[in-house]
Amino acid sequence: MKRQRIIVIGAGIGGLTVAALLAKTGRYDVLVLEAQTYAGGCAATFYHKGFRFDTGATVIGGLHDSGPHHIVGDLLDIHWPVRRSTTAWRVHLPEKCIVLTDDMHDILRQFPHSTGFWREQQHVADSTWQLAAQGLPWPPINIAEAIRLGKLAISNIREMGRFFPLMNKSVYQWARKHQLHNDKAFMRFL
Repeated sequence: MKRQRIIVIGAGIGGLTVAALLAKTGRYDVLVLEAQTYAGGCAATFYHKGFRFDTGATVIGGLHDSGPHHIVGDLLDIHWPVRRSTTAWRVHLPEKCIVLTDDMHDILRQFPHSTGFWREQQHVADSTWQLAAQGLPWPPINIAEAIRLGKLAISNIREMGRFFPLMNKSVYQWARKHQLHNDKAFMRFL
């Protein structure tokens, strides 16, 4: 049986992932085309005057058990050489430096009135990871995927309920809901 030829446009994480998954089936000859010098898409690096700059999505998530990158790693027999860092990043504002950690200790210390905002954000994030782990067919490309998406929505109605009130809201509106919109340092941090 002759293998089909497939061209994947873009060597970002999505393009490289789909190319690797298709190639692994053994049914396709896959060619990846990338316009830039380096692969990586929005998680890229460039050099200028002897300095290296990371651009875009340079912090990766979803490596936890049942996370999307963990699942893809298992499918492709990849063991990601990562280790957990206590500090994700530091945000330098004119009036303060905020350290983002797993437990959000520094954020809550510097913005104690923001606890409700972060609690709601964590609920949405947890629900998002749970839904992503189920392999959402988005956007659905045929009736079978639309039906599957509908069934997933019904079986996850509680989690979906957390999204609906936020679907058409900006971060500013979300912060306003928690009376944080007038806190200039907090809004700058966001």
